[in-house]
Amino acid sequence: MVEHGHPDAGAPAHDRKVAAFCGSIDVEANGEALVVLAHGQTGSLEDAKRLAAMARDPEYAQAALEESRAAWSADASVLRIKTNRPEFDRLVNDWLPYQLLASRLWGRTARRSAPARRATAINCRMSFRSSSWRRSARGADPIARGASYIEGDAVKWWHRAPNGGTGLGDRTHASDPHLWLPYVTAIYVKGTGDAAILDCVEPFLEAPLLPKDREGEPLCP
Repeated sequence: MVEHGHPDAGAPAHDRKVAAFCGSIDVEANGEALVVLAHGQTGSLEDAKRLAAMARDPEYAQAALEESRAAWSADASVLRIKTNRPEFDRLVNDWLPYQLLASRLWGRTARRSAPARRATAINCRMSFRSSSWRRSARGADPIARGASYIEGDAVKWWHRAPNGGTGLGDRTHASDPHLWLPYVTAIYVKGTGDAAILDCVEPFLEAPLLPKDREGEPLCP
């Protein structure tokens, strides 16, 4: 695309799953140019056209950029470290929180998960980890969802049901996912002062027991 100005039509379909466009722009020596690239999703064509027209305004685009930066800064500012290794600081302070939220929780593109689950499933441990560094009420949500265990075990992966509850899940004999619950809850309460979460009552999910000779059995409570 960059080299020729058009995609390689001869490439296999799985190598062409990309949205791209190209154009030319002239910038004088020592000059500057502002290029706005906007993408999004709406419920109707009319809304898409309206937002596209708004995005053509450089001031609107700049304001949206600053709003996005402020939102990420608010989430990433919960934990800040400073060592003699700036690259390590940036990894812990910025990249890991971003990767956890954008990739694991929103994009749900976790590694070592079945392809059928990857696009929509929520990971138990990653949800708990997000709670440990988020001050907002959103940090309590994964803890409340994770408390709904079956027979004391954990649903390692699950797909949210249309009503917002836990739908199709992956039940295993793994002993570590649910051990995150008390650990992360203690960190969350200590860091936020939100002790009210300890009074929450969550219903247990109910489903057939997982046979001892099986692992990763899907279930639908």
